[in-house]
Amino acid sequence: MTTTGLLLALAPGLAAAAPPGAADPADPTVRRDPATGHARMIFNSGGYLTPPSGQAPEHVALAYVRDDRGEFGLTARQAEQLVVVSSYPTRHNGARQVTIGQSIDGMRVHGGLLTATVDKRGRLVILGGAVVTAEPAGTVELTAQQALDQAAEAQGARPQHALTGTDNRDKGRQKFKNVYAKRLTKPNDVTAELVWFPADSGRELRPAWLTDIEVSGTSWYETVVDAADGRVLSRQSRYHHAGPQGTVFTAQHPDIAGATRTVTPFTGRDGSWVADRLTQGNNANAYRDEDGDNTVPDTGNDALRPQSPASGDPNHQHFDYTFNDTWRTNASATQANLDADVNPVITQLFYYTNVMHDYLYDLGFDEASRNFQVNNFGRGGSGNDPVLAEAQDGWDLGCLDDATPPNKIRCTNNANFGTPGDGTSPRMQMYMWQPPGRPYRDGSLDGDVIAHEYGHGVSSRLVGGGNLGDGPQTGALGEGWSDTISFLKWGDATVGEYVTGNTSTGIRSQAYDTSTEKWGTFNPARGVHRNGEIWAATVYDIREAKGVAFTQQLVVDGMKNTVSTPSYLDARDGILAADMTNNAGANQCLLWRVFAGRGMGANAASSTDQTTVTADETVPAACLPTAKAGGPYTANEGTDVTLSAAGSTKGTAPSAGNPASYAWDLDNDGQYDDATGVTATFGAVGRDGVFPVGLKVTDAAGNTDTDATTVTVANAAPVVTLDPVTPAGENSPITLTGRISDAGWLDPLTATVDWKDGAGPQELAGTPENDRPDATLTFTAEHTYGDDGTFPVEVCGSDDDTRTCRTVDATVSNTAPTAAISGDGQTAYNGQKAFIAHAGTPVAVTGASADPGSDDLTLNWLWGDGASDGLVSLVNPPATDPDPSPSVQPRDVTATRSHAYPAACLSTLTLTSTDDDGGSASDTASVITTGNVKWAHNQAYWMKEFGGPSPKHFTAAQRACLLGVASFMSAVYGPLTDAQAYAILGSGSPEPRPLLSQQLLAAWLNFANGSYDLSTPVDTDGDRQPDSTFGAAVANAEAVHNNPASTRNQLLNQVDVLLRFNVRDGG
Repeated sequence: MTTTGLLLALAPGLAAAAPPGAADPADPTVRRDPATGHARMIFNSGGYLTPPSGQAPEHVALAYVRDDRGEFGLTARQAEQLVVVSSYPTRHNGARQVTIGQSIDGMRVHGGLLTATVDKRGRLVILGGAVVTAEPAGTVELTAQQALDQAAEAQGARPQHALTGTDNRDKGRQKFKNVYAKRLTKPNDVTAELVWFPADSGRELRPAWLTDIEVSGTSWYETVVDAADGRVLSRQSRYHHAGPQGTVFTAQHPDIAGATRTVTPFTGRDGSWVADRLTQGNNANAYRDEDGDNTVPDTGNDALRPQSPASGDPNHQHFDYTFNDTWRTNASATQANLDADVNPVITQLFYYTNVMHDYLYDLGFDEASRNFQVNNFGRGGSGNDPVLAEAQDGWDLGCLDDATPPNKIRCTNNANFGTPGDGTSPRMQMYMWQPPGRPYRDGSLDGDVIAHEYGHGVSSRLVGGGNLGDGPQTGALGEGWSDTISFLKWGDATVGEYVTGNTSTGIRSQAYDTSTEKWGTFNPARGVHRNGEIWAATVYDIREAKGVAFTQQLVVDGMKNTVSTPSYLDARDGILAADMTNNAGANQCLLWRVFAGRGMGANAASSTDQTTVTADETVPAACLPTAKAGGPYTANEGTDVTLSAAGSTKGTAPSAGNPASYAWDLDNDGQYDDATGVTATFGAVGRDGVFPVGLKVTDAAGNTDTDATTVTVANAAPVVTLDPVTPAGENSPITLTGRISDAGWLDPLTATVDWKDGAGPQELAGTPENDRPDATLTFTAEHTYGDDGTFPVEVCGSDDDTRTCRTVDATVSNTAPTAAISGDGQTAYNGQKAFIAHAGTPVAVTGASADPGSDDLTLNWLWGDGASDGLVSLVNPPATDPDPSPSVQPRDVTATRSHAYPAACLSTLTLTSTDDDGGSASDTASVITTGNVKWAHNQAYWMKEFGGPSPKHFTAAQRACLLGVASFMSAVYGPLTDAQAYAILGSGSPEPRPLLSQQLLAAWLNFANGSYDLSTPVDTDGDRQPDSTFGAAVANAEAVHNNPASTRNQLLNQVDVLLRFNVRDGG
């Protein structure tokens, strides 16, 4: 059906169409132009704008616009002026792309275009674009000739000879021979068409001439000239330049590892790529255009191109040439180096261009969608527009510099693609690359650059129904789409590494797999190439998530859905709509996540002039999962808490993914990197408190939601463990051991001990340890008690919140005091000690007592004759010691007491010491009391006293005392009775030993009676001169007596010595 027939078929009954969306409860999303408030895009992500319909897709789209004309600011009359400009199917998904334009009085409105996609069930998926609501005004004064001249002058060109047939003001698109071209042997014809042009930001609709003039290899413009006054209202270059950029390091260029040139069939979707003997066929015509005149066939250097033998030759259409890479190897910009590989280079360019045709054809860039072919085989679109692929273009001064007037220069380090309307061939110009700044490379060898340039043709022919338009974002999108087609075709993340020699980032600022570009950084001052990286990086994210096959189809279909003069948001919506037609919207939420991640979220906005953007990272709420961290949770210190995200749910949108991963922030650092999984263990229970916990849930579409909860950890009181205390005595240390433990292993622990000795609690030091499962404070302490008793030792352990106390008994036994009689004043004789004094003479006895306990002591001197002396020593006078004693004051008491014995006798002195707990000790000493009789008596005297008739001088008691002293002092006698003493003294034996025994006993009795002291001087040799003492002489006599070996004379000699003592005073 022709366009005219289509319009006639659609005109009747449009107002009777069913209200759009009547069967769809979902509300479509309307994105408005911020300048006009009118709808820019209507798209219901995850749904449709109309129900299924059996009507023609063109009818569905046009009826929707007319019924909802208010959304676009159109009057009923203006709505009736809408026409279907084009319509074509996308075979793989059954959708149809419909472009709607405006036509007033037989003249179309330039830029007034709406683009719609209707799926195979007749549902309107997406509709958007811009229409002009101003009323037409003005008259057509200029002729086509005048308008063309004005446009050419704006390009710096003048007619080389007169145009014919141009002196008219006819409506419709007119085509004329090109008389403005410079150095172009076969330039494209020029065109002129009367249109309505929206001036003054759309507030005025003026008649204008839309012209198209190719002047040179670098100057090809579509220009709008005011039909009334000749002003240039708008100008857009047909060329899209790659800039100082290049291709990726892939298998499609010579630098790939193992790259080899192999014989490859030059056949594709529609048979042979080659029409005859040249690198020319249905899809492409590849040749050299060194002088930049765009002529083919040409002469001179440009006549050099691959040519196979004629038909019938076995090598017909075989373009097999040796490739020496001379330009690169010799690294010199000479004509010889340029010519050396011209045939293999053009062959490579021809191959790449055909590869791109077939690759994109399979994705839907076919005849109906205005692709590049000579013959369209009746499949729609206009033919006769193969790609003119020009190798080594403009090397022979085919470009101009920026000087005034411009100078001719070589075309280097670049490439471009000029895309006229369907039916006119696009031109791809591939330049040579060389220093400075670039290595020696031939751009025709780089499949990446060729894919990029070809991409410009694709976007120009698909977007806006073949009306790409112009604007800061539109231009950047063109670059982004081209990079996208390149990395989708060749499968890597960099563009242009071959021609630039930069394998890291290629011709762009970053490789796309690590790009940080976001829409919020968009600024027209950055230029279209840098801004284009934002869009390409976004598409790369889709590729990462869904793979190349999915993404490349989505990109091509997305361009078909994209309105003329698109912003990034228009392109975004085109992608989303493609998912609706291709996959029934199964990936809407994933795509929203990708777009939001680059700043093109649900609330993003763009100014009408495309210069200002409002980035947003919002994903539609219906796409987001709902994270549920559970809780709030409670636990005691030391007890782990199991957290559960089981309550988390997927979003409500049909394409929302199920929760796929769970990440927990357990340390409140804002990073969800502490645990994964539906459940997680919160183990930070070593201290009490309220702890925030975060959860991030990511669904299968990559969308996330977070939730927060708390874990309240209650304090656990410390536990005191005390070991039994080994009993000890007073003033001996007891050892206390134990530990404080706390399930809160991070709690600081302290301890006190109260020994219960009156000193009160005091700090208890220990060894801390704060490792799970518990905190501990292990301690060992010694303490000495000054008194006996059972002491309930109390240990208290504290954490930072609570205290726990426990007691253990410490048993301290009483230690009896000591008692000791000092040896001072005692006389040692015959191995014995004794205090010796005459009767009536005081004996001073020093006693000492020690007690480890803090006890009061009572000392008693029991003199042995019934008399005693005492002493009470208080530990803390004047009060007596309490029980138990509060202090440690070991006792050491020394005191002297004196006593005068009344009569001669042997006494036993006892010193006792008793503490206030009943412990006691004693010590004894012998006391010899001698009489005061100075007269010494002989043996007979003493015999009569102990056995003779009465009266006697001594009582029985006195005699016993005298014998006690004698027996104590003598080494010869043991204890003696009166009878025994009498027997010794009265022995009648003439033998010397009994005789000596008689004298010895008499001598000791004289000592006891006071006649002699041990120190009394005596005469032992009869010379009447003292030569010894009594004690020494008697000790010698006893030694002779006790020696069995003593001779008779020795014994008798000692008898004589003692007789002199005993008869000293005459008997």
